[in-house]
Amino acid sequence: MMFRRAIPLTILLAALDADAQDGRRGLELPDYYALESADQPAISPDGRLVAFTHHYIVEEDNRRRSDIWLAPADGSAPAHRITVPAFDASTPRFSPDGNLLTFRSERDGETSTWFLRTEGPEEAFEVPGIEGPALVSPDGRLIAFTKKTPPEAPEPEPSAFEKELEERFEGHVYDWMQFRYDRRGYLPDPANPYQSPPRELYVVGVEGGEPKKLTSLGVDVFDFAWSPDSKRLVFAADTHQRDEYTYERADVWLADLNGSVERLTDDGFHHTAPAFSPDGTRVAYRRVKGLNLVIAEKAKRGAPVDVYVMDLASRRATNVTASWDLRPSGPVWSPDGGLYFDAGVGGNRHLFVVRSGSVGQVT
Repeated sequence: MMFRRAIPLTILLAALDADAQDGRRGLELPDYYALESADQPAISPDGRLVAFTHHYIVEEDNRRRSDIWLAPADGSAPAHRITVPAFDASTPRFSPDGNLLTFRSERDGETSTWFLRTEGPEEAFEVPGIEGPALVSPDGRLIAFTKKTPPEAPEPEPSAFEKELEERFEGHVYDWMQFRYDRRGYLPDPANPYQSPPRELYVVGVEGGEPKKLTSLGVDVFDFAWSPDSKRLVFAADTHQRDEYTYERADVWLADLNGSVERLTDDGFHHTAPAFSPDGTRVAYRRVKGLNLVIAEKAKRGAPVDVYVMDLASRRATNVTASWDLRPSGPVWSPDGGLYFDAGVGGNRHLFVVRSGSVGQVT
């Protein structure tokens, strides 16, 4: 922590020394606490509003805080805060119909999903049953979300040997490489689904009610996205999550509202950020050669990161960035079929788009 703080202080002192030579006031420590920033912009479907996360520092608490602000996209009025400053809030996202704004907020030590109506009183509310990140369906009727789900069967009784070991040995046994994480102390057994329940995928009506469970994979579901017709969801999940000796190698999966689940990829690569095309016939995703494949091939270096597009009818996948040598983020479709992603270029991040099989730089 001391090393982290030394970096901005060094910058401040260097700026102070340089500016003092030409008579201008240099940066001082109070200036650091006055710095504010904005990120995570979300544009409403009709293009009229922009929600974003505002970051600032409370000097008295020596703590970074965040809240969500809303502004007209044309700049016709000042931005204003729409979340309670007493609780951190981030990751705003409009529903496809523009009626709801979802965001994540930390309250009483727990991070949960909250909702705001874009038309009406700006009072945040929760939808009963939703715990994890939530995504409203394009038709505005359903909300998809993930939540920790322990196995339904009771946890097996320990064996006679395990019971005897527990009685005779006073201490802790650690048999997992990642048993500890920074300041969180000793973690529950990541191989035990009773101690580390998986995040399964659920749907519930926007008005609340009894959630419907769509997956029973026993591992975490993430990066889920709706199909344009609101009848299916695509997501990523790593079935090797509980294997200590297998590094990240998540696959892309498809689920319908009846609970039918299908794996779309299974080639040993790591797949993330799947997204339906506007017509629902294709799925784009990010594909990385995982460390397991690099080790198995005894490669001297890593492999390219690419964006693939799979035709759902034929299940054929095409690398749309094969001739492009940067590292793309997760892909996002535009309504006209363009496939957008960003990548680092010379210390900055720029926007790129794939059209007609070729990558073009936008910014």
